Amino acid sequence: MEYQVKQKSKSYVWMLAFGAAMGGFLFGYDLSLISGAISFLQDHFHLTEFQKGWMISSAMLGAAAGPFLGLWVADKWGRKQGLLFSALLLMISAIGCAMADTVTWFVIWRILGGLGIGLSSVISPVYIAEIAPTRMRGILATTNQLAIVIGILISILVDYGLSFGGHWRWMFGSVGIPVAAFFVFLAIIPNSPRWLMIRGRNQEAEKIIRSIETPQVADREVQAIKADLGKKETGSFRELFAPGLKTALFVGIMVMIYNQIVGTTILHMYAPTIMYKLGLGDISESILSAAYIDTWMLVCTIAAFWVIARLGRRQVLFLGFSLIMAGHLLMAASIQWGMAPIWALVALCVSIGAHSLTLGPIPWSICTEIFPNRVRAKAMSITMIGFYGFNWAGNTFFPQISAYFTRTSGNDIPLYLILVAICISGLIFTKTSVPETKNISLEEIGDYWKGMAEKRASERSK
Repeated sequence: MEYQVKQKSKSYVWMLAFGAAMGGFLFGYDLSLISGAISFLQDHFHLTEFQKGWMISSAMLGAAAGPFLGLWVADKWGRKQGLLFSALLLMISAIGCAMADTVTWFVIWRILGGLGIGLSSVISPVYIAEIAPTRMRGILATTNQLAIVIGILISILVDYGLSFGGHWRWMFGSVGIPVAAFFVFLAIIPNSPRWLMIRGRNQEAEKIIRSIETPQVADREVQAIKADLGKKETGSFRELFAPGLKTALFVGIMVMIYNQIVGTTILHMYAPTIMYKLGLGDISESILSAAYIDTWMLVCTIAAFWVIARLGRRQVLFLGFSLIMAGHLLMAASIQWGMAPIWALVALCVSIGAHSLTLGPIPWSICTEIFPNRVRAKAMSITMIGFYGFNWAGNTFFPQISAYFTRTSGNDIPLYLILVAICISGLIFTKTSVPETKNISLEEIGDYWKGMAEKRASERSK
């Protein structure tokens, strides 16, 4: 089925997507600030290796709890109101971290900010998927990843500017500026039409849909949503474990876990530390090297709009695992042969850039596409537990794991070879388990899983 978008409404759709994606900007900005600040925090608080990892990962602990709160807020209050609440939590966290005088209080405020990050990271992509016309959904989903990368880049530039003089408190306090901008954007965007129809507010929902789609497509879209919501599903957690949907849940959880365990987000978080360890100048120069990586991430994320518009979801995953594996192999080779630090920087650019091009945006798109309307927020919340859980574990224990391999092997080569093996397993998982969802409506994708379950049940009964 072909879906056309009203030409004059495209700018409006993009505005809505970028407004919601401000949550992604805050995700990247707030989480990455600490990568440039950690050296100053280590000197100020006299941190051990464990405390260092704990400080960096503490926001992830709150973010892991965010999806539980996010699913309730997104379904009860609405996508827009949930984003407003996440912005409020981030504002409080920014003030608290900037004023913290002990490790304990710093961690508490970071956890609170992480809770806001967890909320926005669930709700923003769900909102974008539910507001987007079918043929624009993959591209618009990438706006969230683009916003994350822009947030990361700006945060590292802020870190670099404030590193001269060690103004780490101002680094964290600066979060308040984009949070204020987020409040302004949220004041002008409407609620999700699918959420409005779930709540019985059909007239409001239809008005929004008709402002985006052509009349014929809008009619089909409205009828499809009504038919989907008229089914016997209750929207409960139990539904997610019904035949068909439990397969979708497994796929969603795994693509989010792979987003993390390929190692690029952890390497990015510790990039200034890695480059400093490999002998690339002082702390400020090492932070600046991360800015080069972040600029390349931005270029790759912009290129992802083109890639996702032309390739299927499965093809993008295959490309991502392959390129990330190449980056890890280059890093291992540069360490093994004692190459100049610039080669380590190139290796990080290859793997981290590949992630931004592929495994960064595509899991968010897949996870917002493969679940029916009534359970989408709940399903996204569960998939995000794996995302943040592995992010927290990786960031917490990376310093200790790196120190262990350095102590036993003399370098980190075994770590990168493990990451290569994970990429190979990701290729196998994609081939055997991930369905293609490009150019299929959200309602049709929901029917796909039920059809699959019925087909399997029929085959077993023969």
